[in-house]
Amino acid sequence: LELYCHQQILELGRYDTEHNTELCATLQVYLEQAKSLAKTADVLFVHRNTVRYRINRCMELLGNRLEDGNEIFAYILSLRILEYLRKC
Repeated sequence: LELYCHQQILELGRYDTEHNTELCATLQVYLEQAKSLAKTADVLFVHRNTVRYRINRCMELLGNRLEDGNEIFAYILSLRILEYLRKC
């Protein structure tokens, strides 16, 4: 399944592992919550500024402003695949 993951998401996952961050999880919730900082913060039980920082860091690492619907779909699919693989 990992072959179907977007390369940038795989790299973000490696960054998470190397730097002990939660960028992938934050990005997944953010995209699933229609890019709402407030809703994402509520789901993750963190401050909205923490979410803002993490999402800005994701956009920096991905080189993407998260505005293209096709890219967002590919990211969500990849994040869900990685979530599934972690549970197995």
